[in-house]
This record gives sequence, structure tokens and C-alpha cells, in this order.
Amino acid sequence: MDSKLGLIIQLNGVFLITILSLFLRRSLKLTALKYWTTAWLCLSFALICLRLGFEYDIFGSLMFTYLIIFSANTCSAFSSSSGARVWRMTVSS
Repeated sequence: MDSKLGLIIQLNGVFLITILSLFLRRSLKLTALKYWTTAWLCLSFALICLRLGFEYDIFGSLMFTYLIIFSANTCSAFSSSSGARVWRMTVSS
């Protein structure tokens, strides 16, 4: 399988999980879900940067720099979500 095809499949899967997290965040007011959604958004942007870096050689170094930044933000958001209070829900009236 071509690596670009695998990257597109992975990007589609991550994008679907990102959309699911965004919709869940609208109904559930969990602190951990906020970090979780942020992490999936950062991972989506990182994979988009990787795709653009492979496709366009002119912007390759810039896109790979963004890839590293968004990947680091993904790791920090996932680790922050594990320490957040999971069951504290805010009831809006």
C-alpha cells in the first residue's frame, strides 16, 4: 500500500473521531473531554501538515515544523486529559 494512501486513511479516521469529540463536547461538559477534543484537533492538523509536506516540496520544511509543534501539543493535551477530573459535570440551566 502506498504511504500517501495510508496517510489519507489515517487522516479520515482521526477526522471522524475529532468530529465525534466536538459533538460530544456540546452535550457533555467534562473537563477531560475538552483536552481530548483539543488533542484530536492537534493530531488532525499534524496529519494535514504531514500530507502537505509530502505533497509540496517548497513548503516541506515549514510543514514538518508545524507537524512537530502539533504533535507535541497532541501529547500534552492527551496527558492533561488523564489528570483532569473525569466525572465532574457542569449542569447548565
